[in-house]
Amino acid sequence: MSDTKRRNRFIIALFIAGMFMGMLVALLFFDIPAANHDIIKVLVGFLGGSFVTMVGYFFGSSDSGPE
Repeated sequence: MSDTKRRNRFIIALFIAGMFMGMLVALLFFDIPAANHDIIKVLVGFLGGSFVTMVGYFFGSSDSGPE
């Protein structure tokens, strides 16, 4: 795999991880208006799924080890 592809995937993974962690922190420290509860739950579920997929890719069987 080329270095550019590897770097781009790593940047996207960092972005997803940052969004997921940021959303969890926001849920802990900020009050959510009642009208937005459902959309926030969907967003957290989507980001959580993306985070799990990203972790599985980088640390699961797709990890080819050092090259």
